[in-house]
Amino acid sequence: MRDAMSTPPPFQFAFDATSTMPDALPYVARLQWNATLNRIEHQLFPLQQEPLSATHTRVFGHFRASPMDIIETRRGAITRKRKRLDLISWFLVVPRGCLVLIGEGHDTTAAERIRKFLSGTLPVNQLGHQRWDFDTAASDWTALPSDPRPEWPQPRAGFLEDRRKTLLRELREIESELRQLKGSHSHT
Repeated sequence: MRDAMSTPPPFQFAFDATSTMPDALPYVARLQWNATLNRIEHQLFPLQQEPLSATHTRVFGHFRASPMDIIETRRGAITRKRKRLDLISWFLVVPRGCLVLIGEGHDTTAAERIRKFLSGTLPVNQLGHQRWDFDTAASDWTALPSDPRPEWPQPRAGFLEDRRKTLLRELREIESELRQLKGSHSHT
């Protein structure tokens, strides 16, 4: 294990995914080993949910993670030949401030490597499909700058208030048009 004094502060990452299945909402979780129960447990990060339509929901936000954390994401699910496949991926946080892909949900070999790593029986450099160096590994999913200024959409209450105002305005326009149509029919 690394010396706590040399471990850099946690990195902050952005996540944004949209799902069409209400029972397969996207999420991000840190995987941790529960030695008492001898199993992996999920610590879900609090992310925002925004309904985009009756069938589409966007899940987004930031989460913090430190080097050697295992992160699980679900970006939704797909159905193929009447079989559902959750779009799950596993990542390792590396010192360069990246999330490196180490497996996907259907990969039982990767799942077993993660279980062994979290339980302390597999070294970090053996988590990937092939040989690699934990200290120099990098990927496209990089941490946000240390002082991010997120431009998130407004909170849910604000979103609903704006939506209500829009619907009320549309209703007034419909009522006005209906009055005009009814008025023009009564003159004929």
